[in-house]
Amino acid sequence: MKERSPSRYAFCILFVVAVLFVSDAKADDWIRVRSTNFSLVGNASEKDMRRVANKLEQFREVFRTLFPNLKFSSSIPTTVIVFRNERSFRPFKPVNADGKATDWVAGYFQAGEDVNYITLSTSGPAEQTYRTIFHEYVHFLVNNSFGRSRIPPWFNEGIAEYYELFTIEDDQKVKLGNLNDNHLATLQRTQLLPFETFFNVDYYSLHRQGGHGANIFYAQSWAFMHYLLHGKKGAYRDGLPRFANAVVNSEKPAEAFTKAFAIDFATMEKELKRYVEQRSFVGTLVTLSGKLTFESSLTVEPLPEPEAQTYLGDLLVHTNRHAEAEKLLAGIEKDASGSSFFNTTMGMAKVRQNKYDEATAYLEKAIAGDNNNHLGHYYYAFGLSLRAQGPGGFVQSYSDDLTQKMRTSLKRAIAIDPGFPESYYLLSFISMVRGDEIDESLKLMETALAMSPGNERYILTMAGLYVRKEDIDRGAAMARAVANSAADPGIRQMAQNVLNNAEQLRQYKEQIEKYRQAQNRQDIPSQAGSDTPMENGLPVLKDRMIIVDRELTEEEIEELRRKAQLESIYESLRKPEAGEVRVLGSIQKITCDNTVLYRVAVEGKEILLTSKDFQQLHLMTFIGPIQGDVGCGFSSPDALSIITYRPFDKPQKKAIGEMMSIEFVEKGFALPADQP
Repeated sequence: MKERSPSRYAFCILFVVAVLFVSDAKADDWIRVRSTNFSLVGNASEKDMRRVANKLEQFREVFRTLFPNLKFSSSIPTTVIVFRNERSFRPFKPVNADGKATDWVAGYFQAGEDVNYITLSTSGPAEQTYRTIFHEYVHFLVNNSFGRSRIPPWFNEGIAEYYELFTIEDDQKVKLGNLNDNHLATLQRTQLLPFETFFNVDYYSLHRQGGHGANIFYAQSWAFMHYLLHGKKGAYRDGLPRFANAVVNSEKPAEAFTKAFAIDFATMEKELKRYVEQRSFVGTLVTLSGKLTFESSLTVEPLPEPEAQTYLGDLLVHTNRHAEAEKLLAGIEKDASGSSFFNTTMGMAKVRQNKYDEATAYLEKAIAGDNNNHLGHYYYAFGLSLRAQGPGGFVQSYSDDLTQKMRTSLKRAIAIDPGFPESYYLLSFISMVRGDEIDESLKLMETALAMSPGNERYILTMAGLYVRKEDIDRGAAMARAVANSAADPGIRQMAQNVLNNAEQLRQYKEQIEKYRQAQNRQDIPSQAGSDTPMENGLPVLKDRMIIVDRELTEEEIEELRRKAQLESIYESLRKPEAGEVRVLGSIQKITCDNTVLYRVAVEGKEILLTSKDFQQLHLMTFIGPIQGDVGCGFSSPDALSIITYRPFDKPQKKAIGEMMSIEFVEKGFALPADQP
């Protein structure tokens, strides 16, 4: 299981739950074990900690040997938290929407923008414990090398499903291609997806499938990867890196596949079908020339209790349990108040709860305690950036004073650690919002993408910068590519925002150009006369001919831009389907109890709407990039929204209809007169 952190500036569903932290995690001495590529902290025994470190290094080294061209170095460190038993691990396991811990989870990998966390208990069965960790670590390595948005799902999931079953005995006997009984059972009772369907599954459609459809895809991806690595005595094995490199270099997947494997889709489809039907899956046992052990490179040191608890608080922050993180950290503040790590973590827990004044104080203490703490500088700027968000969590502008503070802190963060891409990203995002330093920011984003290839947030920020530069086609093309493939609804919405901005700018430029051309036409009289159609003092289009009798002022051009923007918004709004109602209102409160309940103010009255979940809800903003979270607990009474709902025949628990769409617009916005 993989718990994903939300995108920085995207809508996300956030479940904040309360868990009673047992004292067992604090009852034992904690130690830190450092290996070449991992930092482990935990209350497990030193022997167990060493064994975990050795196993992770073994997996990484075997994978590196098989795929030497992958980018194994990363600017994002990986910290492993090792619990001595289930009792101490349980409070930090992922939780469901109902607040209950997922007891079946034996270990998990939590990816983050600043740190990755691997968590596990040494008391669980080893096979189950490491499968999920290996699976998600492979995703991290593949994404770090190629970029998730550029590698097709069948490849990414297939290779992760294959390598999660990695085992090594006696530090020397490596088993690869072990059988996955669940996938074999699925393949036995289900027909393979046609290759035309299989290869066209993108992350968004896979994310929305769920259930049986997703199981078939994962099983077939595993079987296909198994065949490419083991079929025909490994004849196709060398084609895998060739295919990945070709796709990353923008070759079409079908063409890249044929070149990499020297076979066409139709023939490969027949071979895979025969491979599956014959149930000829056989793994490989590789006996290394010597023992693969990293014991000699490990260092061990005691870990002070306050620092150990700060790691646990940081884990909670990264799994979006911010209130719990704050509570845990408050319990050790007396002993940890001088720690830059503690103050940074507490600051972020406060930021995520919109407690900006308190957060700023902690982050300033973090910087004062260690001016070389790049994360302290970065999160200080990040917290300031969130201060500028308006109702609903949107940011439309940054003041000069705020901009100077953020840029100073971010430039300091880059100077300290030039390998941390988030600093480049936020610095560029500020420029995208303000519309200044565009060329400099494009260079910054090139640097960030070189460190984190395929990062969808980075691509969209670069796309937004190109739109700001009025290179509309280039920016729109980049955003459209992300919109067509992203699995995360928040990322897709960010892409749509860039596309909306691009279209609005395009229409504005077209309108202005028509006016300029009309002013220079020789067949237009110098005075248009009293019959010239005007609106608010501006000439209007008449049968696509613009009639003007004078040069436009800057104020009139700005008014024209505003009108073009409104027209573009009207065209971009979700069109109500038959039986749906569209109104202007504001979200007073969203609560979650079995179903999602929306309290909406409409013309001075409150109406109740509901939905089963957030998956089918259409969310859009026309007032700037998104910073806040829309989900359970969300409240934004001052933000104007276009609410679309489907009325019930009879009220259901006082709810009058099902919420279909929320589209945030500027104050003063009016719906088209001809709306349904």
